[in-house]
Amino acid sequence: RLVLTEDVSEEVFREGAVRRGWILLEEYSETNEAPFELVYTTEANTDVRIHYVDDPFILARYAIVKGKNIKTVVSLLETTFDAYDDEEVLENAEKAAKPQEIVDWMLNATALAEQAGRERLASLIRKRVGHRSSDVRRACLMAISWLEWPVFRELVVHLTRDKNAAVRADAKRLADAYALRDEGKL
Repeated sequence: RLVLTEDVSEEVFREGAVRRGWILLEEYSETNEAPFELVYTTEANTDVRIHYVDDPFILARYAIVKGKNIKTVVSLLETTFDAYDDEEVLENAEKAAKPQEIVDWMLNATALAEQAGRERLASLIRKRVGHRSSDVRRACLMAISWLEWPVFRELVVHLTRDKNAAVRADAKRLADAYALRDEGKL
C-alpha cells in the first residue's frame, strides 16, 4: 500500500495512469460497504493490478499493488503521484498534536494496516484512545473497525463507557458487531 496525498483525486490518478499507459480494468462506485476503486494493469505486465482507493470511511486515499514486480510498479506510482512513505505516515501519526492532525495522520496510518507493523499501529491507537478530544477517540474507533484486529476488543468495551455520547454510541455499535460476528451472524 502507498498512502497518497489528498491532492491525488480520482481525476489526477486517471491522468497519471493514462500518462503511464496503464489500462483501466474495473471501476467500482462507492457504496455503504465499499469505497470507490479503480483497478488498472500495465501494458508491460498484465499480471499486475494497481488499485486506486478513495476510502470515505477512513478518509484516506491509497494505492495497492498486487501481482508480479510490485517494487517496480510502486516506484512508478511514487514518481507519478504525490505520496507519503510508510515511515513518514507513522512518524506524523505519532507526533501530531492538534486533534484534527491526529485524526488525519492516524487514519492515514490505518490505511497502511499490516504494512505499518501491527505492534506499532496498535500502540498508536492505544495511545490515542485516551485523548481528551472525542473526535480523536472516535477516529480510534474508526481505525479499530477498519482493521478488525481482535486485540482491540478491550478498548472497544472501555469506550462503551466513554464520557462522550457519540463515542459511546460508536463503541456500542462496534461491540455489537463483534458479538454478531462471534455468533456467526455477521
